[in-house]
Formats: sequence, C-alpha cells, structure tokens
Amino acid sequence: YQIALLEDITADELAWLTVNSQLVHLDKGEYFQKEHDLHVRFTIVLEGEMQVTRQIQGAAVVVGTTPRGITCGQLNLLNNTPSEQTMQAIMPTTLMVFEPDAFRGIFNACPKVGSRILRIAAERMAMFLSQETQQEKMAALGKLSAGLAHELNNPAAAARRGAQSLREMLPALQAE
Repeated sequence: YQIALLEDITADELAWLTVNSQLVHLDKGEYFQKEHDLHVRFTIVLEGEMQVTRQIQGAAVVVGTTPRGITCGQLNLLNNTPSEQTMQAIMPTTLMVFEPDAFRGIFNACPKVGSRILRIAAERMAMFLSQETQQEKMAALGKLSAGLAHELNNPAAAARRGAQSLREMLPALQAE
C-alpha cells in the first residue's frame, strides 16, 4: 500500500499487522465512528478519505479529513478516552483497523511502527495543546477588550451625567 507508517518493515511484521487487523470497506456516506463512541480502534486509512466533524456549540463542524496514510484513534487508545469526533467516508474508503488489544501488541511485534505511532501521537498532542493555548489567549483578549470598553465607557458616561447636571443647575446658579 506504500503507507509511510509501514515503510521499511519486515515481511514478518507486515504479516503480524495483517493477521491482527481487519480490513473495513466503507461506501461513500457510511460512518466509521461517531463522536463519544466508547469503542475506539486504531485505524490506518489505506485508500479513500473520511471527513472528520466535531460538535462545537451544538453544531457539527468539519475539522479535517483523513486522506490515505493517516492514522486515527491512537490518542484515544493511549489516553483511554472515548472518540472525540465523527468520521464519515466521503468516497469509497478502505481501512486497516486494530482492536485495542491488537493496537497494544503493535509496540512489541513491530517496534518501528510503534515508535512512529508514538511520534505521530506526540505531534498531534502538541498541535492540540497549541490550539487550546491559542483559544485561551483569544478568550483572555476578548475579556480584556470588553473590560477596557467598559472602563472607557464609564468615565464617558460619568462626564455626560455631570454635564447634564451642570446644564440643569446652571440657570439656577446664574439667577442667584
């Protein structure tokens, strides 16, 4: 299949991966996984592509696609967490799917593949943390600008009230 994750592995390692996985074929429109699924599996996209969506503020938002060679599920399996996204085939797609026990076995049976999986997981975790930090910075900036606008508006409102009071009191003061 010429997948980067599987480059330079031995015939025995490829045989182990083949025996300990299953090929899943999806038709266009078919779902592979839904958000919050507890049954998470490690997956390598061999052919085709899936669209990845997440619920954000009650709406399904497309967050990416899974082209050929992409892996899915490793972060959830390593962290023992449910699925965080929905994946739906946008064209006929073939997946190499590993159940959790087989996924854990990869690290012993195919160390080169296991180390690549860990590298990919670390890169994705760093990317997610960077995105989260950016979102936190934007939220803090929003709060700061709202506070600043409020503070700028208060003195202006006080000055307007003072000017109005002065206008009302000025005729009485001039009459004295």
